[in-house]
Amino acid sequence: TFNFTLSAQGDTRQTDIINYLTINGTYEQYGDAYEQMFDVIKQQFAGAEVPSSVWVELKQSKNGEVQKIVVLLSSAYRKHFSADDITAMLTFYKTDAGKQMMADMGGMSQEQNKELTAYLMSDVGKKLDSVRPELVHDISQISEYWSRDLFMDTRKKLIDKGYAAN
Repeated sequence: TFNFTLSAQGDTRQTDIINYLTINGTYEQYGDAYEQMFDVIKQQFAGAEVPSSVWVELKQSKNGEVQKIVVLLSSAYRKHFSADDITAMLTFYKTDAGKQMMADMGGMSQEQNKELTAYLMSDVGKKLDSVRPELVHDISQISEYWSRDLFMDTRKKLIDKGYAAN
């Protein structure tokens, strides 16, 4: 019973972290990074006359690759935040203030600014601020490995199909 309970709690924590990373714009950010990577690769293979059908085929992995980076990034959040911390962070981002902050911080109402200030002054807000340098470092390393591997894998797929980079 203990192992089952512990496992179920771990799954909930992981789900909450992934939900948090989706709600706070991380998923979208890495979707954009994926597209930008393809722009760079297309420039490198501009002279190879790669048909658009090949680019479409290669981009079919986008959702899986973005999900992969979100799962990898969750390890950085697990390292720094408890399940209760993640719940508090997720709860804030689901509020009107959290949603408005993500959409247009300059458009926040006075009440939403008060909610944001309360969140930033809460225990989890203070913890987020205190671990930010290490969290940013962890995220940077994970992002670097993910993007490098994705870039090299995509280039290899093109080369294996007989296309040469400029």
